[in-house]
Amino acid sequence: AYKNTVQQTKALYPQQVRRQLNQETRQLKHDKFVNHRKVDMELAQRAQFMKLHPLPVRMPKYVEFNLHDKQSRSFLPFFLSSANDNECPLSFIDDTWDGSVIDAFCKISVSGGKNPVVTKKMCENVGVVNILESGGDDTDDWIDTEKNRVVVASVRSEAGRQGVLKGDVVTHFNGELFDGTAADLDAVIEGQAERSGNGMFTLVLNAESSVAEALRRRSMI
Repeated sequence: AYKNTVQQTKALYPQQVRRQLNQETRQLKHDKFVNHRKVDMELAQRAQFMKLHPLPVRMPKYVEFNLHDKQSRSFLPFFLSSANDNECPLSFIDDTWDGSVIDAFCKISVSGGKNPVVTKKMCENVGVVNILESGGDDTDDWIDTEKNRVVVASVRSEAGRQGVLKGDVVTHFNGELFDGTAADLDAVIEGQAERSGNGMFTLVLNAESSVAEALRRRSMI
């Protein structure tokens, strides 16, 4: 079909017109190539910028659960029973923040099943150093004293579907700053579950001081 179209074009148009069409075709191919090169260059520049100016490994997120909803109902037996229940969609464990900004670039892992253990892998590279040093006169590596925090130890069911990950830090419960322990968080969720007519609760994760400070310094680049 393509060959027939070309032959019909040659028969219908004089040589001068065909030459012009060929030139326009070459120009279109050239423009397409140039545009692809521009896109590739922009993507490469963005990737290089992200490498030299990375985001924190834990970014803030918001999730909500309805304890009276069928998909979230499995919360009820968990928070009213043992934390070792295999059906639990979420469990928590205590951890300690050392008060540093670089903690925002520290990957928190939780392993161990019924006896969870928190491990941290610090990410120190040129990009992280660029962020830490981009705060103008305020480039102190330590912005607070050592504090307790609660991290997610296990994720299943509706929590996983909403993007909750092991190692996420719980910073807010129902819109209020949460600074208690893992046992405290279990207790407030259990209390929410027992309240009649109010089965909804929300969590904000990773809205930490270290993450906020890292993002502030990155915005100054």
